[in-house]
Amino acid sequence: MRKPKEDVKSMNSDVFLIQIDIYDQQRLCDAVEHIFQSLGLPRELAGGNVLVKPNMLVGASPENAVCTHPEVVRALIRNLPECCVKVGDSPGVGTTKMAALQTGILDVCRQEGAKLADFGDPVVTTLQSGAMCHSLPIASAVIEADFVISAAKLKTHALMRYTGAVKNLYGCVPGRIKAQMHLRMEKTEAFAGMLVDLYASISPVLSVVDGIVAMEGNGPRSGTPRQVGVLIAGRDGVAVDAVACSVVGIDPFSVLTTRLAHERGIGCGDLKEIRIIGTALQDVRVSGFKTVSGSASTTKNLPPFWQKLLREQLTARPHINSKDCTGCAICSEVCPAGAIVVPDKADIKYESCIRCYCCQEMCPQGVITLKKKGLGRLFR
Repeated sequence: MRKPKEDVKSMNSDVFLIQIDIYDQQRLCDAVEHIFQSLGLPRELAGGNVLVKPNMLVGASPENAVCTHPEVVRALIRNLPECCVKVGDSPGVGTTKMAALQTGILDVCRQEGAKLADFGDPVVTTLQSGAMCHSLPIASAVIEADFVISAAKLKTHALMRYTGAVKNLYGCVPGRIKAQMHLRMEKTEAFAGMLVDLYASISPVLSVVDGIVAMEGNGPRSGTPRQVGVLIAGRDGVAVDAVACSVVGIDPFSVLTTRLAHERGIGCGDLKEIRIIGTALQDVRVSGFKTVSGSASTTKNLPPFWQKLLREQLTARPHINSKDCTGCAICSEVCPAGAIVVPDKADIKYESCIRCYCCQEMCPQGVITLKKKGLGRLFR
C-alpha cells in the first residue's frame, strides 16, 4: 500500500465535479480519462498493480442504486491499460463473486480483462496513522496492491449519515470482522475514527463517488434511488465526500468521518478550501434529499453528558415491521451483539442492542427502519 498522506496542506484537494445524467459508456470513459490525465495518473500508475474497490454491499441489480454502477467500474478499468487491475470488495452477506455477478461488475471484469479479487483472506495490518485503532485485519488483495482506487456510491447511511469515498474502504475489512468492529467501537465517534484510520492507512490514489443515481431515505440498502446526475472524483477522498454531501444538501461536517479526518489533517472537509473543477456546485445541487430518519449521528451536537443520559430518548432504535418480515434471519446473522432472535419473525432484544444498525443495513426486504421515541422526536 502507498504511504499515508502527510497533511492536508500538502495534499491535492481539487475535486472534479462532472455532470452526467445517464450511465453512458463513452461519456463515462471520457470523463474518467479527463480526470486521470488532469491528475497525471496514467504515468504514475503505469505498470502497477491497481485495486479498484467499488461498493458491492450485496448482490443487487444496478437500478436499485445499492452498489457502484458497473459502467463506472468499466470506465476506471479502461483507463488503466498499462496496469494489472483487480476489482474487489467484501459484501455484507454472501461471497464476492456472487455479489459481483448480481451487480454486473463480474461481467465488466471479464469483458475488460480485469481480475476479481476475493477479499476472504485477511492480513492483520498495522494502521500507520491509527489514532482510534492501531491494527485491523485487511484483505490481502488490498495489502498487495501498489495503488487503490475507491469507487463509492453516494448513499445515505444509518450510522454515519452518509457513505461515500471514506466509508467505502470499510469493505477492505473481510466478512464478519466488520460486524465485530461494531462491538469494539460501540460509540459512533469511535467507529468513525476507526474508519478514518483505515482510510489514512490505505491512502487511495483516487477516490470516485458515483452520484449519477444516488440513494436517499432508508440507506444504505433499502433506500430509494434518486437521480442526482454527478460523478465526483479527486485524490483527497475527504474533499470528495465534502463536495458529494454538499450536492445533496448534507452539511459535510455533520458527517463524522469528514469532520474527524479534517480535524486530524488527513483530508480537507471545508468547502472554502476545496477547488471544484468542472460543473459549478450551485448548478447540480438537489433539494429535498432524504436522509435516514433518526440516525445515531443526529446526537452529535449534544454534550457528552446529555448524550449518555438521554441515549434511549435521542438515539433511534431499529424497528422491525413484523407484518412484512419474512423470517429470513439475515438480521440475526449480521447482528454483532446477538440481539436479534428469529423464532418465526425477527425480534430485537433492545437491552442488548448497541445501535450499530447492521440489521437495518442488511435487511433484504427493507422492513427495518429507525425510530425514535419521546424527546428524541424533537431532534434531527
